Amino acid sequence: MSHTFSFDFAILNLKSKIKASHSLPWILVFTTTIWHRWKWRCISTFNPDYEPSPNSHHIILQFAKEWFDINKMVNGKLAREEQRDHLLGRLFAYGALAQSGRLAEEWVSDGNTPLIKEFTRLLIALASNKRYLQEPACSVILDLIEKLHSEVLLNHGIHECFEGAIEVGNPDALLLALKIREKVSADSARFGKLLPDPFSPNKIFSADHLASLPNCLKELTFCQPRVHNVWPVLVNILLPDRVLQAEDAMSVSNSLRKHKKNWNSSFSVEEIAKNFQCFCEVIIEGSLLPSSHDRKHLAFDVLLLLLPCLHASFIPISLSAKLVQCMIDVLSTKDSWLYKVVQHFLKNLSDWVGNNDVRRVSVIVALQKHSNDKFDCITLTKTVKDLMADFRTESGCMLNMFVDESHASEEPSD
Repeated sequence: MSHTFSFDFAILNLKSKIKASHSLPWILVFTTTIWHRWKWRCISTFNPDYEPSPNSHHIILQFAKEWFDINKMVNGKLAREEQRDHLLGRLFAYGALAQSGRLAEEWVSDGNTPLIKEFTRLLIALASNKRYLQEPACSVILDLIEKLHSEVLLNHGIHECFEGAIEVGNPDALLLALKIREKVSADSARFGKLLPDPFSPNKIFSADHLASLPNCLKELTFCQPRVHNVWPVLVNILLPDRVLQAEDAMSVSNSLRKHKKNWNSSFSVEEIAKNFQCFCEVIIEGSLLPSSHDRKHLAFDVLLLLLPCLHASFIPISLSAKLVQCMIDVLSTKDSWLYKVVQHFLKNLSDWVGNNDVRRVSVIVALQKHSNDKFDCITLTKTVKDLMADFRTESGCMLNMFVDESHASEEPSD
């Protein structure tokens, strides 16, 4: 979140229909924050011993606190669009405070400072206003975590985010818990019921724990067509690099790479396969596919996110009977709301197959098995036909694929 963008937003907002008195508070927070940061950098260049006024960040946070209280009275008088701009302005102001590094400096100088707890409280209170504020508020907290030890925030009010998150379905609390747990070995009980206790990455995808997460994950349709940031984090724990073939590892998208950090990848292939099957059965088939069109759409988005990391042996799990039946139902009616979604999925599936005949066989078998060998006929597509047409047909190719000749000599002849 750049300060230039924030300033531009402030200026545009001031020129909108909102009265200057509504816009002025958060513009002042921005200008004050950026001024102190700029002044500190400029002066410290010429005077390395310079220390900023210890009261400057107190003033800014106190101003933000008073502003929050005033906002309760003002918000009721604003139009819906004006309320949104007002809330976003406050969010940007808090983001500027977090990125300025002043809160981190305050904690270094005084480990018992109340400022961090108060800042966290204000941010959580802001996020509770609207659903669309929760994910960016989580990003602000993660920015602060980069400047502070994660344990500091756990001791300064962040645990309030996790209380009741499972029951109300708060995916941003889950993302925050995973990100913090990635950095610090905190007691899982401090994250409510979001993480298994005792914690291990492997247990996140146990059937028992996954059964508690659908409330969080099925609410992630609100940010479509974008995929929520919690999904890449979950995918990277579910499918570690070590199970990918070299060609698969090269194709992992940047959106996944940036979330791949310090998770322990010491699972056996059998454990990974079991976890993947639980994930598909509980989340994809059990929670998303049987629900609304938006959630079916989300199921295909998640599968597309999994696809670059997927080993061919996992195709029978991902292209299950329920998923193939869903595709058949959608593709058999061209005016279906999900028609283009499934078409896009099949195109990406074909691109993933590429020139790899092991993948090709896995996909063809899954599609035909769950459609009584009539996938193209029912869906009025040429999906299977096109996949079959690209088989390499040199001598011995099909035989090696379907027949294991290594044990042929051991079998008795008639």
